[in-house]
Amino acid sequence: MKLTYIRWSMTIIETNGLTLITDPVFRVLGIHQAPRLYTFERMPKPDLVFISHTHIDHFEPDVLRRLPAGTPVLMAADKLPRAAGLGLSGLHGVREWEPIQFRGLRLTVVPAVHSGGEVGLIVESSPTSSGPAAAGGTSGAARRSRPGERRGSRRPDPDGGKTVYFAGDTSLDRKLFRIIAQRWRLDAVLLPIGDLRMLGLPFQHMGPKTGAQGLRVLGEPRIVVPTHYSGMTLGPLMAFRGSPRKLSQAIHAAELGTVVGTTRPLESVEI
Repeated sequence: MKLTYIRWSMTIIETNGLTLITDPVFRVLGIHQAPRLYTFERMPKPDLVFISHTHIDHFEPDVLRRLPAGTPVLMAADKLPRAAGLGLSGLHGVREWEPIQFRGLRLTVVPAVHSGGEVGLIVESSPTSSGPAAAGGTSGAARRSRPGERRGSRRPDPDGGKTVYFAGDTSLDRKLFRIIAQRWRLDAVLLPIGDLRMLGLPFQHMGPKTGAQGLRVLGEPRIVVPTHYSGMTLGPLMAFRGSPRKLSQAIHAAELGTVVGTTRPLESVEI
């Protein structure tokens, strides 16, 4: 399984020969988001798109219109009116704790806590090899890819299925994280840690310290991919305070066993 962070909460999950893309956003208020070199044309063809919620940094109607016809798009059922008129024949409304079987993957929609109506996603891949390790892979290893490295070749998961939690833009909710940790043994978490501030004031976003607290409650997954720390800043009006480096420091201070899998946008990690 390969995990790639792009910007905001846009991530790419590649597993079992499938490509899942979360919250694909390229422009906010007409402004192309960082990293600017990553355009729509560079995005791989998705087998499924998941929308965590409809804030402008997570939901871009023009991107959804440009998807190949029939692409499955999942979003919260009560947010479907926001996508009305986009001509999405593959649009499907989902509800919290709803399990979905998708081409050999088991997906479970989970709640999120932000400003209302957000959801996250658990992705469970199925085993793709019968031996202890597939050719070219190392059982249990995580390998980081550098920016610009080709993502075209898809490797089978080395030694069985993996479980990943895409947290969307959730705030720290210990009760929710405890339930997730009880139901799943997570291999990796795509976790928002940007601590986005408006005029210097907190804005219901997790940062490195609360991210580390969340990782502890989630059972210290082996890998964390930081998200929601890159996109657009507007000087003192809007800025990210969190970064992968600060998350790594917070994890070290908390003496957790989790490793930061990617340190900048467009970087990937294989688990």
